[in-house]
Amino acid sequence: MNSSTTKRKRGKPVVHPRIIDINTGKVYATFTEAAEDIHGDRSSIRRVCEGIQSHCNGHIFRYAEDISEKTRPI
Repeated sequence: MNSSTTKRKRGKPVVHPRIIDINTGKVYATFTEAAEDIHGDRSSIRRVCEGIQSHCNGHIFRYAEDISEKTRPI
């Protein structure tokens, strides 16, 4: 399995990218999981990951794949 969680819904796979909380370093499998942990809104967390919003409840989120690409040695 790759770094994303895959679920099936009505026959089509749904891919959830992993996200990371920059403040704490915690990695979450879904936006919902992160929202429940910080008592926030999952759509706000998505907007932070997309760069539309700067933070959600004081937390900064990024897609885990984006972080690993930037920190990968050359």
